Amino acid sequence: MKTRIVDVDRYGSDYDAVSAIKTIADRYGVSVLIIHHTKKAKDEDDWLNEVSGTQGLAGAADTLLFLKRGRCQNIGMLRVTGRDVEEAELAMTLTGFGWRLEGDADTFSLNKDQTAIIDHLKQAGMQTSKEISECLGINVNTIKSRLRKLQGDGRVSGYGGKWWIESK
Repeated sequence: MKTRIVDVDRYGSDYDAVSAIKTIADRYGVSVLIIHHTKKAKDEDDWLNEVSGTQGLAGAADTLLFLKRGRCQNIGMLRVTGRDVEEAELAMTLTGFGWRLEGDADTFSLNKDQTAIIDHLKQAGMQTSKEISECLGINVNTIKSRLRKLQGDGRVSGYGGKWWIESK
């Protein structure tokens, strides 16, 4: 039995395939959605590396949408990147009728106490855990716990017993 070795430029082949579709879309002024699968391996550094195939698939497209959810989960994350779009991570919920956009993934992932703390600090400015607790009617130990988590996520800043939201 002979083994045949095929020398193929996989990146070029993938790029050419998507480019051909893009050329037709550009010619007729339409959008074309290409649905493709992902690799089983996760890439914590760059989600684009999870696209199965070469980077030629992503390189030829104007916009990439990457929807991912855990097995048996109804909440997923839609990541968006491209030439003419603002990069985003959006929370999505799978309903009986399809996917529903929930909004920014970071905000959606917060519990109600965390959301209340962030909203309060945006309005009130710098405060202590006790002041936040009194204003929100939430136990001070719960406030402290939520603030430490928010600080670890980079959502709030704290020093010397005071907490605040960094202005961006």
